[in-house]
Amino acid sequence: MLDRLDAAMSPQDMMLPGFGLHQLKGECVGRWAASVSGNWRVVFELEGTDAINVDHVDYHWRNVQVAEGRHEQMTTRRPAHPGELFLEDDMKPLGLTVTETARNLGVTRKTLSELVNQHANLRPEMALRIATKTTPESWLLMQTKLDLWRALQKKPTTVRELQRVRP
Repeated sequence: MLDRLDAAMSPQDMMLPGFGLHQLKGECVGRWAASVSGNWRVVFELEGTDAINVDHVDYHWRNVQVAEGRHEQMTTRRPAHPGELFLEDDMKPLGLTVTETARNLGVTRKTLSELVNQHANLRPEMALRIATKTTPESWLLMQTKLDLWRALQKKPTTVRELQRVRP
C-alpha cells in the first residue's frame, strides 16, 4: 500500500478494490484514509503529488502508530515491483487468473505472467493497459522508483565529477 501511495499522483490512484479509500470529515478535512486491515487505516494528505503526514491509525482506539512524515527512505526499503502490486491489488481481489486478465488487456499470457512474476519491467504500453482505476504515470513511477533503487544498490564508485575542457 505504501508503494501505491508513494506513486500516487492524485487520490484516485488509491481507489482500488479493498482499499476503501475515502475523504475524512470534521477536524480531518483534507485528509484521506485507505483500509489496511480490521480497524487499521493509512491516513494521509496530498500536497501536490506528494503524500504527507502519513499515519497508520487504529480507528477504534485512534492511536497513531507511525510518526508523521514520509515513510522509509528509498535506500532502506526495496520498492515493490508494479507487477506484484497489479497481481495483489487488482487481479486477486477480482478473482482473475493471468490468462483471463491477459485476454482482457489484449496481451499474451506470457507477457502478463512475466510482469506479475517480476521477470519483466513495466513498459509504458502496459501501464496504459493496466491503469483502469489509476493513472499510467503512477504505475510508471513505481517502476522508476524500483529501477533507481536497484541502481543505487550497485552505485558505481569510479565516477568522477565532470569538468570543463579548456581549449
